[in-house]
Amino acid sequence: MSSTKYLAIYEDLKEQILNGTYAYDSLLPSEHECTQIYDASRNTIRRAMKKLEEDGLTLSRHGYGVRVIYQPLVSLGYDYRPLEAFCDFGRRHHLKVHTKLMIHKQIVVDPDIAAQSGFSLGLPLILLVRVRYIEEKPVIVEINMLRQDIFPDLDSHTIENSLYHYLKERQVSLKMCQCDLTLEDNSFLDQQYLHTEDSVMIVRKHVYDGHGELIEYTESRQLPNIFKYHMNIVEDRNE
Repeated sequence: MSSTKYLAIYEDLKEQILNGTYAYDSLLPSEHECTQIYDASRNTIRRAMKKLEEDGLTLSRHGYGVRVIYQPLVSLGYDYRPLEAFCDFGRRHHLKVHTKLMIHKQIVVDPDIAAQSGFSLGLPLILLVRVRYIEEKPVIVEINMLRQDIFPDLDSHTIENSLYHYLKERQVSLKMCQCDLTLEDNSFLDQQYLHTEDSVMIVRKHVYDGHGELIEYTESRQLPNIFKYHMNIVEDRNE
């Protein structure tokens, strides 16, 4: 049996939770039922169930089963997941999206960058500035600071496609993602790339690899009322 079979089971159950097949407050099939449905061992089913709970979709209770706790947000905006490639977001919502690279250069962490990002002084980084478009409208200007040793040999095609697809191809696992959301006054970047003088939503994101090392700091500056977030700390994303 493939060691990754539990991921296929996890993805199938997750999709059924997200599309409402297993609605909020309902119970997933029992462990025994799942072994029959997926022709898998109990250990494989337990790994899939554990990952669903880690993602904040379910909650298990001994003697009661595994209950769905995911609730779709009732609000305007498109659901955008913290570690989701923008191209995958577009496909999921049936939107025409693309990304344009504006700045790509190497930098070294100075005291200001260290205070902002959490990276150690003197660490070589890759700095990217990218603009995200939905239906040809600029909606996000994104500033990425990436550890150079984790993201070597980045080309413009990869940068404009997906950094997370790139990490998956290089078998780099992701342990955790921490996000903070604020509403702030616009900046010069917002005026230049988003063509707005209104306030913008800022998503600041720290991404850690499987060893618990910080590999990415991103500041995503977004037009308000376009995106919504249902966020949990994500562990072992590429396990």
